[in-house]
Amino acid sequence: MDSLHVTIHTREGVVFSGNARALSGINNTGSFDVLPMHANFVTTLFRSIVVHTDAPTPHTYPLDRGLLWARSGNLIDIYIGIGGGNLDVGSKTKSRQISDFRTL
Repeated sequence: MDSLHVTIHTREGVVFSGNARALSGINNTGSFDVLPMHANFVTTLFRSIVVHTDAPTPHTYPLDRGLLWARSGNLIDIYIGIGGGNLDVGSKTKSRQISDFRTL
C-alpha cells in the first residue's frame, strides 16, 4: 500500500517528517481523514492533527490552529502555530481568518 509523506512545520522548525498510513484532523466542517492518493486539498486545522504511522500508538499533535496542504497524491505539509492571535472558529469574518494564513 502507498503511504503519505508527512512534514509538520512550526515556527521553530520541522517537528515530524516521515511516512504515515493516514492523517486525522478537524476543520471548520468537522472531522476528516486523509489517505494515500488523496485529491489535492487545502484546509485549516483546529484542536489537533493525528498521524497514523506503523507505530502501535498514533502521534497526536495538539494545536490552536494550523494549515494542511495535501498535494501530488501523497505529499502532506502541515503548518502549525502560524499567524497571530486566536481564531474564533464560529466567527463570521472568514476573510480575516484566511488573511491570517497569508503570513506563511
